[in-house]
Amino acid sequence: MGEVEKNALLFWQQKIVNDPEMLAEDPRGNKVGSKEFEIKKGEALKTFCNIGVQRICRGMDYDKLDGMIANSMYEYMSKNWIVPTGSKVDKMQAAYIAAQLGDICVLALKGNPHGHVAIAASVKPMLFSGKWGLYSPQVANIGKNNGFIGANYAFAEVPEVFILGRTVS
Repeated sequence: MGEVEKNALLFWQQKIVNDPEMLAEDPRGNKVGSKEFEIKKGEALKTFCNIGVQRICRGMDYDKLDGMIANSMYEYMSKNWIVPTGSKVDKMQAAYIAAQLGDICVLALKGNPHGHVAIAASVKPMLFSGKWGLYSPQVANIGKNNGFIGANYAFAEVPEVFILGRTVS
């Protein structure tokens, strides 16, 4: 793993976070930013974090998350991917290093009715989160806001870290 993989990961992250199909929708299917878009009281946005992660992974020749929602991805990755140990600081550092090496690293939270997933971005630097009191990587986020953002803006609490492990020999 190295510069080629890191650049490939960044290419797919940029492609997916900037894809207009990945924009959140109101319950009537109108995309964020369109003239027709409207959220009424009590309505929820439809977001596509799972599809964004699947597409980035597919671009990196990994398709085992296809067809899963965020909670299912969390369960699958907890059994089949590397889960860094240590403190929350250690886990965020592991996510950052994996992304810098071009490895797929998914940050995930289970939720009810659904969770959230985002891929650690292969961009620098780590950002300090006052909310969490630690540095965390930026993520390629698909959700209410799409783009490269600090993990603390993508997740309400510190997420679990899952590393595919292609950088581990």
